[in-house]
Amino acid sequence: MAVLALAAFEVAGVVLYEANSGSLVIGAFGLFWGLAVYVLVRKEAVRRRILNREIASHLAQLRRSEEKYRAVVENMTDVFYRTDRNGKIVMVSPSAVDLIGYPVDELLGRELHSLYLDPGERDEVLRRILDSHGSTYYIEVRLRRKDGQVIWVSGHSRALFDDNGDFAGVEGVSRDITESKRLLAESQALKEAAERADAAKTRFLAAASHDLRQPVQAAQLFVSLLRDQVKDPGPRTVVERIEQALEAMGGLLESLLDISKLEAGATVPSPEDFAVGDLLAKLTGEFAAQFAEKGIALRSVACSARVRSDPVLLANILRNLRGNALRYTQQGKVLIGCRRRGDGLVIGVADTGCGIAADQLDLVFQEFYQVGNPERDRRKGLGLGLSIVEKTAKLLGHEVAVSSRPGRGSVFTVTVPLAAAASPVAVLAEQAAE
Repeated sequence: MAVLALAAFEVAGVVLYEANSGSLVIGAFGLFWGLAVYVLVRKEAVRRRILNREIASHLAQLRRSEEKYRAVVENMTDVFYRTDRNGKIVMVSPSAVDLIGYPVDELLGRELHSLYLDPGERDEVLRRILDSHGSTYYIEVRLRRKDGQVIWVSGHSRALFDDNGDFAGVEGVSRDITESKRLLAESQALKEAAERADAAKTRFLAAASHDLRQPVQAAQLFVSLLRDQVKDPGPRTVVERIEQALEAMGGLLESLLDISKLEAGATVPSPEDFAVGDLLAKLTGEFAAQFAEKGIALRSVACSARVRSDPVLLANILRNLRGNALRYTQQGKVLIGCRRRGDGLVIGVADTGCGIAADQLDLVFQEFYQVGNPERDRRKGLGLGLSIVEKTAKLLGHEVAVSSRPGRGSVFTVTVPLAAAASPVAVLAEQAAE
């Protein structure tokens, strides 16, 4: 084998060797540098390919999202819009044609607020949108269509801001609510008409109470005289039934007129200081015959307190409470008494009647509601007595309450303020359930 003779010389500070053939120069530094550049170029090429694939994927996703967004905007029935900071429309959905009558190309570049019917209204809406600081704000405004028709539009709008926090425009979604507004206005008008008619009816009943009571009272008087003159048992029975029917009708009429006067505001309280014991004694005498006829014991506990109230209206409350106790008590007793509570006097009417279920306690003060009368037997009244109690007590500023145990009885109470110089009072000594 031939031996190559090598000659050493220096190039760029690196010692190289030249083969005797003179055709090959091998440098350690040159070889390393070339390999390094090759590796770097290959890595950069791979990185660029990966980056290009990612960019292409993101662009494809962006195109798909844009297509979906465009499809939603173009097919939505509500109108989507966006304005620039000067209030000019820069984007609007095709559904705007149906809403406002303008084609899209006529709306783009147009000031949104130029569509508002009332310039003052548009300024107020813009102020409120800006005050919402980017939050969605609900609006109802009137717009003028291209054909001149005025429509109501509702929607949600929000202010847009750029990266510097400066106002950049408004975007929102709107829909036509003209028909809903029309129906609401008609409904409100009908409601107000019904309220006026009801108020007129109530005022009429309150004003005509004397004229309505007079013929009933006259009929009762004539029937009473007729009953005294008729001796034959057959006709006398008929007369007595007529008398009972007139009494029932008179009681129902009194209840209707009383509640009408309360609802019409025709009843004006005249509070004064008086001894409640005198009132209770008077009411006991009024009801004594009715309780005795039914075989129900009626007892009042003596009370020496003086209270401040309207004696006529308070008597009406207690009459209705006693009448209610008599109606729902078949045996046992009814007790009325008083007890002091702070600056007030609690007057209670307790009975041993059928009682009231817990889920009905809040219902008994409603008009026409009756416990144990599903067949609506008019002989048991109309269910207005306790409603009159509640309304009268509210007018007087007195508190009414009820407690009951089904099968054991009920206690209705009304709390009346004591007079300034009230004397000690008797306590409700017995409980009807005992």
